[in-house]
Amino acid sequence: PLAQTQLFQLKLANMQTEIALGTEAALRVGRLMDEAKAAPEMISLIKRNNCGKALEIARHARDMHGGNG
Repeated sequence: PLAQTQLFQLKLANMQTEIALGTEAALRVGRLMDEAKAAPEMISLIKRNNCGKALEIARHARDMHGGNG
């Protein structure tokens, strides 16, 4: 299996870290929205960051499975 090598374990850990950070940021901004304390810029930044990270993670996962060409 792929996850037995340290290189892939590091890549998976990095992916999971980015996913967790994006989730926590979105949750925090959502709570600020509930309190009417969120600025529109915050929402835009979180959306931009999370979409970019999602694409990056998907590309890394594809590459790990040998799907790069």
